[in-house]
Amino acid sequence: MINLLLGLVSLALRVVSMGMLVYCVMSFLMPQHDIYRKLASYIEPILYPVRRQLYSWFPSLRNLPVDLSPLAVWLLIDIANGILNVLRGIF
Repeated sequence: MINLLLGLVSLALRVVSMGMLVYCVMSFLMPQHDIYRKLASYIEPILYPVRRQLYSWFPSLRNLPVDLSPLAVWLLIDIANGILNVLRGIF
């Protein structure tokens, strides 16, 4: 039962990761598209706290032309998936 729950959490993290990938690509190619706006309503609440924390730790990031918060979130998702895989191996 725990293994199933850990698998579902891992799947949810992968879905969020893929959604962020589509969101980032669309932000460069089609920022006015309706799908981009819909994805933004789901992805921005995830990115905002990470972005705010990154800017408080590294204020010079505000001057960059590229937002690095998706990379930080992908790193956190990758770490979480690694922990989940270890836990799935235990249970």
